[in-house]
Amino acid sequence: MIREFKKEDAIEVSKLIKRSLWEVNIKDYPKEYMEEFEKIMTPEEILKRADETHYYVYEEDNKIVGIGGIGPSKRDEKYMEIMTVFIIPEYMNKGIGRKIINKLEEDEFFLNSEKVIVSSSLTAVGFYKKMGYVFINNKEEPTEDGYMMEKKVNH
Repeated sequence: MIREFKKEDAIEVSKLIKRSLWEVNIKDYPKEYMEEFEKIMTPEEILKRADETHYYVYEEDNKIVGIGGIGPSKRDEKYMEIMTVFIIPEYMNKGIGRKIINKLEEDEFFLNSEKVIVSSSLTAVGFYKKMGYVFINNKEEPTEDGYMMEKKVNH
């Protein structure tokens, strides 16, 4: 089941993100990078971001197993941006990420933008390609913000 994020989800979501970072993303990034990213995924930071981002959680058996968000991009004010899509490892490759992206693409932020961008990790590039996102300006090299991808919104 996918539902809107609630403030009381922040601690569980923070743990989910940190666990995914250390068990999944760690194979593509150095430990120091994970430690820095982990510092900004605190429950307090998630709550702060939730003020301007529409977050959705995926629940199974009353447990949050996935999170995704969409909101105004800080990189390019004209567009919206997909943020913070994470699934806990044992629930990966079961279609949950696809369901979360589909929900984000039904959100008003997505529907009211001409294109949506995402700063993908190396780990998630293949997933976003499957979801119809392409590299911005065909640049497949990472920037300091990750692999920049986009999807045009059909109105």
